[in-house]
Amino acid sequence: MRWVAGKHDLFLGYKTLGEATAVTSNGKKIVGQYYDPQNNGIAFLYSDSHGFASLGTILHGRYEQSIANSISDNGTVVGWSGDPWTHGIDAFIWTPAGGMVR
Repeated sequence: MRWVAGKHDLFLGYKTLGEATAVTSNGKKIVGQYYDPQNNGIAFLYSDSHGFASLGTILHGRYEQSIANSISDNGTVVGWSGDPWTHGIDAFIWTPAGGMVR
């Protein structure tokens, strides 16, 4: 949830579970983690201009998870991705032009 003009806004909707972890200084972009249909936590980016976007995972494995931990004002996102129970995790950087890379 975020506050806009003194009112709450469930920017991911009423049926999407997740959490915000960081926001740009102007409040226009938010990152965090939401739960996909398999109940894996997946990094997301929300912006006023483009709405919700899943950032995915590095290896796209069935049990892989990701979370976006921070976003810069130019839209660069950092976080981690992996399967913490079997294969470990890797840091990632995500940019609009390059997507998610280790």
